Amino acid sequence: MPRVSNPNVLPALKVCKNPHCGSVATSFDGFCPAHAPRRHLKGYNSRPRVPRAARNPIGVELEMQNRQRLNNLTTVARFVCSDGSIGYDGGEIKLVQDATKISNLAADTAQRAALAGCEVDKRCGFHVHLGLDSEQYRTIHNSEAVHRLYAAVKRVEPYFFDIMPRSRRRNQYCTTVDSPSSLFNHYSWVSLSRRVPTIEIRIHAGTTNAWKVKAWVEVCIELKKYFCDAIGDFDMGSYSCNWRFSQNLATGTLAQKYLLARENAGGSLAKFGF
Repeated sequence: MPRVSNPNVLPALKVCKNPHCGSVATSFDGFCPAHAPRRHLKGYNSRPRVPRAARNPIGVELEMQNRQRLNNLTTVARFVCSDGSIGYDGGEIKLVQDATKISNLAADTAQRAALAGCEVDKRCGFHVHLGLDSEQYRTIHNSEAVHRLYAAVKRVEPYFFDIMPRSRRRNQYCTTVDSPSSLFNHYSWVSLSRRVPTIEIRIHAGTTNAWKVKAWVEVCIELKKYFCDAIGDFDMGSYSCNWRFSQNLATGTLAQKYLLARENAGGSLAKFGF
């Protein structure tokens, strides 16, 4: 399993703002669990606002267990919501940031959640919402473009289902795309939103591994480029039958290293980058 060569990519952990405490700050406002202000989970329909400076916004949803610990990870700008699919004790951390910053923010979030005692199980997922500008949004909902996107999704679907854990292959909240219209099914592994201009990728399992989170967000950003190219002009004949998406990525990038590690692990990857 390849190791990540530069551990300094992840944000440095900070110390609790309480002057009498030297513990790691796990809450976003800079306190450890013992000194973090008490907060309640926000309603499920709440979501963070897109930063004004974000030209290419990406949303990340990290589902985790241990609701009590999740309460220590909330601020006004980062929402923690309840989610019926992961049980009463679970919650979903929602983040939105520009594509240039989101992988580090999401990795930092996962790292702090793990330190705070949050955990994941087979019910938890890790979803990435790829923002579309107004022109992309209009184009992608064109009937012909939807059919081209469907062809592109089916081209990579076997690959991604093969490298992910079994819990994501037989999951009612992460289903295969069986027709162009199923791209609008919220629980398809790739889905189009009619309400919010995004493409959602739902196939990754829940995790508190910061390196996995960072790498997968970067994979999804590459997936967006692939899908947008496909919408413009997709030729099924240009891809071989054994085409792997890792071949589409620049050599040596974190995203490619992660996909290659998953390919070699056969769907199970306990650790990555540590």
